[in-house]
Amino acid sequence: MTKRLATLALAAALGLAAGAQAAVIGFDSADQPGSALAVGDSVTAGGFNFTLTSVAPAVLFAGDLTGAYASNGSPSLFADGSAVIEITAVGGLRFNFGGFELGGGNLGDTTTWAAGVTLVADSGSGTVARSFAIDPGNMGLTAFNMVQGNLQKLTVIPVSFTADGVSYSLDNLNLSAVPEPSVWALSLLGLLALNGALRRRRAAD
Repeated sequence: MTKRLATLALAAALGLAAGAQAAVIGFDSADQPGSALAVGDSVTAGGFNFTLTSVAPAVLFAGDLTGAYASNGSPSLFADGSAVIEITAVGGLRFNFGGFELGGGNLGDTTTWAAGVTLVADSGSGTVARSFAIDPGNMGLTAFNMVQGNLQKLTVIPVSFTADGVSYSLDNLNLSAVPEPSVWALSLLGLLALNGALRRRRAAD
């Protein structure tokens, strides 16, 4: 029984290590593509919640709408007006943020695209705010990479407009949940137990 529990702990530890690896979060299989979100509604994708926290609408668009709004040919999260989208990891875990793709977007009217968005993050040791400009001539999405050292173990990232009454779209966010230290400690105990069980078995042979 001890060996079995230790083996399960080892598997959990390996799973946690894999879970801490950066993953690209898109909206290809997100809930209800093409639907409008009300305040408080969330779209869940890749273990993260994208929640609308302002009075402006946000819409998850499916497909390539080139010519109408910036697109990379796959579903993305389109925010209209002065929408604020809050990103949290399912289960309340802290997470690392490594980058994302950003574009403008207002159906049929590229002149009202946002000039950029401001990303505000709470790392627990202070607030980090960064602005990202949108290229008005680019009908695709632009990839932005960030220095991980300033955006690690975040609790929440509201993404908001730098200009009022305009629109943007998000896709392919580089996010990775970070297991809590207590979980890692339990996994380490499991590894130690597995090692002890193997030593005892070798000694008995």
